[in-house]
Amino acid sequence: MLKSISPSASLAELVYGTITALAVTNTLWLAIQQGPDADAVLIIAAMGANTAWGVADAMIYLLTISVENRRAYNLAKSVRAMDDETAKLAIVDDLSGTVFHTMEDDDRDRWANAVHSKLMMTEPHLQRIGKSDYIGAVSCFVLSLVAAVPVLMPHLFIEDVRTAVLAGNVVGLVMMTVLGYIWAGRMRTSRIRSSITMFLIGLTILTVVLLFGG
Repeated sequence: MLKSISPSASLAELVYGTITALAVTNTLWLAIQQGPDADAVLIIAAMGANTAWGVADAMIYLLTISVENRRAYNLAKSVRAMDDETAKLAIVDDLSGTVFHTMEDDDRDRWANAVHSKLMMTEPHLQRIGKSDYIGAVSCFVLSLVAAVPVLMPHLFIEDVRTAVLAGNVVGLVMMTVLGYIWAGRMRTSRIRSSITMFLIGLTILTVVLLFGG
């Protein structure tokens, strides 16, 4: 299932899910304190928020793919009506921000020429949302829910709500740190710096929530 979305997107979903769970539990716990079924209320609220986020993100995922497919189709049609130089410039511009722009100028020109030639020989086809796209959307939803589970686990074993929330915060910060470490491996950058950065992001979010939300 996870092969349908990029590693960076998977990590992003886990980060968003973790942050959402932390925000909900820390915002609500002061309001309900040690009331009856306080842990159950926090768990239901956090899972509800992550479910809503997962559904919204899955829909946005599909919408983004649909828009991108339409944009690519429109570009392909436009290129066929352009003169050669303008068409090549449009292709190069469209591929900016990809591995294409790590090439030397001559290599980029050759690739642009090849793409242009292919587009001129082949009638553009509008790519529809397919099975792999729907699987990717489901993956976004599932990851959002999965990310909340470790943060909420302390509420199943610790009776005191405050202690359970604090334990969940520690778990969440550890998760953020680990995700930073994994992300750095994917990006081939400093694991220590990325881990510290993600930890500080999580700590900052918790601080803001406690100061203004709690």
